[in-house]
Amino acid sequence: MAGRVYKVLYADETPAALEDNPREWFYFKTLGQLEKRVDPDNVTTLYRYNNLGQRQDTVLDLNRNGQVDETGTDRITRTQTTVLAAGDAQNPRQVDLLRTETFVWTTPGVDTHPRLSMHEVSTDQQQSWETVYRVVGTPATTHEATVLDRPNRKRTLTRAAPDGTKSVTV
Repeated sequence: MAGRVYKVLYADETPAALEDNPREWFYFKTLGQLEKRVDPDNVTTLYRYNNLGQRQDTVLDLNRNGQVDETGTDRITRTQTTVLAAGDAQNPRQVDLLRTETFVWTTPGVDTHPRLSMHEVSTDQQQSWETVYRVVGTPATTHEATVLDRPNRKRTLTRAAPDGTKSVTV
């Protein structure tokens, strides 16, 4: 499918005439990355990728110009993934982390994009933090820690909610 267009044709009330059927189009770049999707209502979703080839932006093209407009009316969601060492100044967790942050453009015509959420997981997969920013600058974090007792074949999961309550599952 690299560099090609792919179409999904949906059924309608007139099975003999296919030209009036709803259809969805998928456009791919030469590297096989999805570039844009046009749904049956002719609404276009655009996709942008970072230098590593990972999908970074998902954009609802509201002004229908086929381009991503940070300062326009397009609805943009950005996903950014970072690897942070335990001693990194941006890492308060003191363990090596994989951090995935989600940003959204919330005000049409303004190129500002507050962080909506942040998911962090330790590289040993034993801890995770899920932070949601319901109000800009006000995080609510849930922390989970898993302790494995391999000789006794037990796993203990401790979950701390944003309100301070804890649950332990053995």
